[in-house]
Parts: sequence; C-alpha cells; structure tokens
Amino acid sequence: MRKHLPELTAVYHALLPLISIITHTDTVVSPYPASDVNIKAYPPGGGTLGLHYDTNGITVLLFLTTNQEAPLRYQIERSHPSRKKPWVEHGKIHARKGALLIMQGRKVLHDCEPTVEEQKLSVVYNYYERHDTYRHPDFDNFVYYGARPSQFGG
Repeated sequence: MRKHLPELTAVYHALLPLISIITHTDTVVSPYPASDVNIKAYPPGGGTLGLHYDTNGITVLLFLTTNQEAPLRYQIERSHPSRKKPWVEHGKIHARKGALLIMQGRKVLHDCEPTVEEQKLSVVYNYYERHDTYRHPDFDNFVYYGARPSQFGG
C-alpha cells in the first residue's frame, strides 16, 4: 500500500494535529507499522467485517466511496445521572466519499453491514494516545500474517 499509494500515509501524518485537537489528547501515530494505515475493501455480494472493538484508542476512517448500503453499525454504552440505568445506543453511518469518521475504537463496538450490490472502500487510520500505545505483541502477526500467537504455543 505504501509503495502504490504514498498519499494515504502522507494524509495519516497530516491529520495528526487535527485528531489531537478534536480528541483533546496527546495523539501519536501508531508504533505498529503493519496496522497504522490500512485499506478495507468490501466487495459486492457480502463484503463485511464482524462485530469488534479496535485495539487502538483512536480510529479514523476515511471513506473512499459513497454507499447506500453496508453502513458502519455501532453500539455505545451510555449513562447519565438523570436515568436510573445505563443503556446502549445503536446507530448506523453510511459512507460518504471524502468524509472522515473519528471514534474511540476501544470503546465503540462496531461492524460493517454486508454489502449487496455496491463495493465499499475505506482507509483505516490507527492512532494512539502517547501514554497508551499497548497492543498485544502477537496481534499484527496473527491478523496480517496468520501466525499463531505465542501464548497458544506458536
């Protein structure tokens, strides 16, 4: 990706001050080069991503396509002193080409509804807070290279 689309890495670094201002954090780029910038391609006919939390604290999506289907679905735990019990907010966000979505990846449970006829393309930018860059050491090798995590005898 870096070789063929260096602009995506340039945008990643250029966004850093903006992300820091928006999130009111000391934001840093990912210390994990395999997962700092990725392209998610969802092909027509069922492209999807299962329900998950991210391992990084700040996730930024740059939508490369406008889609009427396959929205990002999210679940956020909420509470407020005026309500007796906490609740879960559910929502959907459809991709709009050129739009940025910023979320707390570790706190927002999310997935992508399956595509039907459209292709959906997004760039995923992973950021961290300077004091919190932890990621399991085997995570990227497992996700990107299929290596069995060492805690399981790999």
